[in-house]
Amino acid sequence: MRTTKAILAIALCSAIVLTFAEGQEGFGFGEEGSDGAAPAISAAGTGVKVGGSLEIGGSLFFDEMDDIGAVSLGDLYSTRLSIDATGSKVDASLRLKASKDIIELRPADIVDEARLRVSSGPLSFEGGLMKLTWGKADSQGPLDVLNPLDLSDLTVTDSLERKIARPMIHASVAIGESSKAEAVFLPGFEGYRLATSGRWRPGQFDELDATITYLVGMGASWFGGVTYASLLDAIDMSSLADSQAGARFSTSFGSIDLGLQYFYGYLFTPAVKFMGTPLPSTVELVYNRYHQIGADCAAVIAGFNARAELAANLTEDLKGDAPSVYNPNLAFSLGFDRDLFAGVNLNLQYAGTYRLKDGEIDDSATSYDIEKGTDALSSALTAVVTKSLFKDALDLKLTTIWEIDDEDFLLMPSVAYALGDAEIELSAGIFGGDEDGQMGQYADSSYVKAALRYTF
Repeated sequence: MRTTKAILAIALCSAIVLTFAEGQEGFGFGEEGSDGAAPAISAAGTGVKVGGSLEIGGSLFFDEMDDIGAVSLGDLYSTRLSIDATGSKVDASLRLKASKDIIELRPADIVDEARLRVSSGPLSFEGGLMKLTWGKADSQGPLDVLNPLDLSDLTVTDSLERKIARPMIHASVAIGESSKAEAVFLPGFEGYRLATSGRWRPGQFDELDATITYLVGMGASWFGGVTYASLLDAIDMSSLADSQAGARFSTSFGSIDLGLQYFYGYLFTPAVKFMGTPLPSTVELVYNRYHQIGADCAAVIAGFNARAELAANLTEDLKGDAPSVYNPNLAFSLGFDRDLFAGVNLNLQYAGTYRLKDGEIDDSATSYDIEKGTDALSSALTAVVTKSLFKDALDLKLTTIWEIDDEDFLLMPSVAYALGDAEIELSAGIFGGDEDGQMGQYADSSYVKAALRYTF
């Protein structure tokens, strides 16, 4: 029934737009726009674009291959529909997506984005369910703080696809020809979306569950039945008291782009808060408030397209000794891309955080400090090598993520072949290294993925 309702909803949205467009003058499909969007359906004073994609495919995990006959390939489909309408001073966009998991588990996610924007001269004002990117880094830079990520399925690797759209209001004003000031308001908060069961459940969940089991054994009967998943489900931060806000200024000087920003919000990763002494009597998950002050820069230097971001994340634990509050840290990202030889392009990014007041963390056996036993420096090196062949019909790509301090890695090779508007892609994700690391813990979940994708 849910599947039928979702399909009818998408079909109805399409029918409404097409019916509207057919009633306007000059109806017809034009050529694809310069932004790669779907062809426009033109109308007097109004431009409407309808487009989307359909993907058929699935993943096969290495640990399933010993009994491949018992593997279920699932529903095998995902589909998207985008609708954009533009007037003289206003434009609107709607992004819909559907798959078996979305329809059955997260039906609200069928609406991926819905935004309305009004512009007048240099002023622009927009609001709705939005994804907005701040900063210069190619992916997941420290200044990109407005949208949380969906990390419940690590076979999804596209940064924009991982972003969770959030309700927000965004205003901007152009200053001269090369500067812009922005402000954003988010009436609520959502953290990273993590898997609470299955192969993508983080090992940190098991650590907390084991601690709770230990406390029950020590006589803390209140913890009976409490798990990380139940604590996470109990969190609701949708009220105005949980609002976030930020401001950003960006400008250009010749080939140099600069940006400054401030943000007041919540860290996306929750902290575990035990309360009571000498034996804890209660536990909850909390998200820490913080202030961020950051800057970014992009420039062309000797043929290298260089980018850098630096941020200071200031939590309420300025002394570094609060067990349920993350210490302040410095976050950074340094990267570049460059064409090497024979059409080979290299994109390299080094990013991480350095924890301040590290010496104040209580590492004793009885401590419940959330950062106990972790390194002050956490960093990763990401390298992406790409090469196109046969007049760009065949794309080869290798992405490598090396968690330097955790001593683990993720390799993601892919091959994509274009057939007109369709594309065939074969990719893989290979996890390895220290089994306690962010990547190494998923070594048994390495996979191969095949997909046939049509964009219209």
